[in-house]
Amino acid sequence: MEDKMGIGRPPGKMNPASYVLRPFTKQEREELDFTFQHGTDAVRILLLEGFNKAATFVNTAKPLEQCVPTLLQLERIIGIDKTHSASVLFYFNYNSFGSPMPSSLDLIAVWFWCGDGWRARSHIRWMIGNAVPATERASLLSFALALSSPTFLKWTSDDCCRWQGINCDEAGWVTHLSLPSKGLTFKQGTSFPSSKLAFGNLTHLTHLNLSHNSLNQTVASFLSLSHLEALDLSSNLLSGELPLSLPSSIQVLDLSNNQFSGSIPSTFFRQAKNLTSFRECSKLKAFRAGHNNLSGVLLEDIYNATKLEELAMPFNSLDGVIGDRIVNLTNLAILDLQVNQLRDEESPADFGIADFDGFQSLRFLNLGGCTLAGEIPTWLTKLKNLEVLTLLSNKLTGPIPSQLGNLSRLFYLNFGSNRIVGEIPKQLLRLPTLVSKSNRSADQDVAYDLELPVTRFSTSNEYSDTQIVTKRGAGRIGGIGQQFNSLSFFPRAIFLGHNSFNGTIPIEIGHLVRLQTLELNHNNFSGNIPAEISNLKDLSVLLLNENHLSGQIPSSLNGLSFLSDLNVSYNNLERQIPKGTQIQGFDVYVFEGNPKLCGLPLPNECQAVKGIDDLDVDEEEEEEEHQTAWPYVHVGIGFIIGFWGVCGSLIFNKRWRYAYFRFIEKVQTMFYVMIAVRVNKMKRRINSS
Repeated sequence: MEDKMGIGRPPGKMNPASYVLRPFTKQEREELDFTFQHGTDAVRILLLEGFNKAATFVNTAKPLEQCVPTLLQLERIIGIDKTHSASVLFYFNYNSFGSPMPSSLDLIAVWFWCGDGWRARSHIRWMIGNAVPATERASLLSFALALSSPTFLKWTSDDCCRWQGINCDEAGWVTHLSLPSKGLTFKQGTSFPSSKLAFGNLTHLTHLNLSHNSLNQTVASFLSLSHLEALDLSSNLLSGELPLSLPSSIQVLDLSNNQFSGSIPSTFFRQAKNLTSFRECSKLKAFRAGHNNLSGVLLEDIYNATKLEELAMPFNSLDGVIGDRIVNLTNLAILDLQVNQLRDEESPADFGIADFDGFQSLRFLNLGGCTLAGEIPTWLTKLKNLEVLTLLSNKLTGPIPSQLGNLSRLFYLNFGSNRIVGEIPKQLLRLPTLVSKSNRSADQDVAYDLELPVTRFSTSNEYSDTQIVTKRGAGRIGGIGQQFNSLSFFPRAIFLGHNSFNGTIPIEIGHLVRLQTLELNHNNFSGNIPAEISNLKDLSVLLLNENHLSGQIPSSLNGLSFLSDLNVSYNNLERQIPKGTQIQGFDVYVFEGNPKLCGLPLPNECQAVKGIDDLDVDEEEEEEEHQTAWPYVHVGIGFIIGFWGVCGSLIFNKRWRYAYFRFIEKVQTMFYVMIAVRVNKMKRRINSS
């Protein structure tokens, strides 16, 4: 494409050849620079927006920038006088300024000629707009042109700070580039970042968000993004190995839900040039790289990131033992390393820490599927701010520490699929956030927002450690996975299924009135189902299947209005299933495996003639029948008293009888007259019409 420029007709009778070949005057050279820039912008608009937009741009542009050719000339011709308080806003768009504004031009007063007369003497606020510096505008345009479909961005206005996804600071520098969920893809052969994208020229860029797109490049280096504080590339198709190191300014880095592979480079957390220790230049507060294919060991350098508040690398293939130096991360609020299986050895559940008072900021801890072995570490009972604790699918043994019941903020506990033994500690059934509706500390606080989805998996189905890995890609462990981006979205739940608990289910379970999910399936519990469970009015999930429970299903469970998932199969339950749609509305599989259980929805009906063992049931039914007869007796007695109270007085009192019949006759006559009058009026209207 050619950019042709006309020079007009020669003045007077000047020879056309001499006019064309003569040197440009000073004014013409200044106009020439502007015209080239103007033409370049017109070509860009033509490519991105079409002919009509380009024609409108060319024919309506008003080149105020012709007032000044260079910033240096501005600085020389402007006199400084700060005695006036009015302000004039000057725009210098479509120019080729390549240097910052001179400091002497801040809030000055001038007499200024701009082609249409002198400006008033006043203070000036300089707005250089999208052309200062020119390298920033060029970088943004090169980014747009590197996209496979750049037209939807509509980056055509004069002020690039008004472009979609662009934010600038008060001085006009680009600080934020945020284009999540736009379906972005780069042209083939473009790596990220690269010289084609020229992000390095955006010297004030602090936040870059290209998450939830379709970027499928490799990442060569982050060092060109030297001023970034937050980089979010999550939920793309980025692949290859991680870059060798991070920018020294980075605070939040999110690479989750991509296709990165290989081990983490040994220099990855050693930021900036020539650093030998991560401690020297660590500003990192959040590192997220979950749902990738990363392997190798968790680098020791990460333990030197003392400012780290979130470490989330779930669903990878990291191995090695979590070292005791993790105690250095005292500011951690979120630690999520679930499903990172070790290869040849088991990691001690206490990380080799015998006694520990750190992690006082920790609110979310998920080490599910990490092949942790040994007893549940007692230092977990000291995490006073802990709200969500998940040690699902490990090799934990021994009993549950009763002191966990003292954690005032804990509302989500998942010890499913381990080898835990013993009875449920009664102290655990006094968790403050689950016991009293007046204790809502976890709800009242501002929820810690997780900027990547955190997946919670039900333990309702038995699964092996191998299944965890094979189902990782499908986002499923045992049951259907649920994703949350805030701690407040997690249900109030206790998961103790797939263990070796024994004894009876404590009646103190009825104290957890705020509990929404209770899973005790696949254990060795015996005895009756406590009727106190009916106190849990918020309960939506109750799994008691595959235990040794006996007796009758409490009829009071019909009062659990929110119960949507119930399973009591494969126990020793007997007698009739409680009548009512709440319990009998569940499928047959919920009750199967209990030979002595009868009634709907099971096909085997309860016997009409009951044996000696069922006399207590007959007595209960008989008592219910007596109880249901009393209301009818009361109604009958009331009717008799009311009837004879009215009719008896008329029979035995002659005056009352005569007065009553005169009243009835008067009412009858009144109604007759009213009806007759209305009928006559209707007849007159019909005849008149």
